[in-house]
Amino acid sequence: MLSVLKKCDESIDYAAIEMLCSLMQPMHPNYDLRLEQANKKSLLASRQFVEHLLQIVTNHIKEGTGTMVIASMLDFLTYTVCAPYRFILWNFHIMEFFIVALVRLP
Repeated sequence: MLSVLKKCDESIDYAAIEMLCSLMQPMHPNYDLRLEQANKKSLLASRQFVEHLLQIVTNHIKEGTGTMVIASMLDFLTYTVCAPYRFILWNFHIMEFFIVALVRLP
């Protein structure tokens, strides 16, 4: 995923973050809660990955581009922390995610 996101293409950034959103939020009625928890835990486990996602958003904000990328990232954040979407407990990974996000804001 990181190699795809390093291409610095707005369309690819948008598609990749939308795909991540689909892993964060079940879009079907018969989802497996353990699988959803595992998806979220693994996506948020890598500090390097989270920082790269935030860097993409920061770059688009600074350049005034990527409206859809930014909107998708907001969905990703919603699925991370907001009920009823979040199925994992508030833990260190999520706290770290937001600390990194706040530091990176322009």
